[in-house]
Amino acid sequence: QNQTNAAKKEFSKSKMTSNNCKYSIIMPTYEERENLPFITWLIFQTVEKHNLNLELVIVDDNSPDGTQEVVHDLQKVYGSDKIKLH
Repeated sequence: QNQTNAAKKEFSKSKMTSNNCKYSIIMPTYEERENLPFITWLIFQTVEKHNLNLELVIVDDNSPDGTQEVVHDLQKVYGSDKIKLH
């Protein structure tokens, strides 16, 4: 019984400290103007739900459809510290 309680406490501690990690998602894009807002929203819903420290790095290959402008708009919503454009 004591070992079970100790294991539960240790597991809870490890869950709390695992959120100290910083995660990066690298998302390559080309002509993804229409898809970016939705996929970004899905990612940040998960980030919020699980209390994660995450940055989203969007790599745009010179899309002619205005993907970069959408990324700049998303940075205004989520913060340029959370969304990076490369």
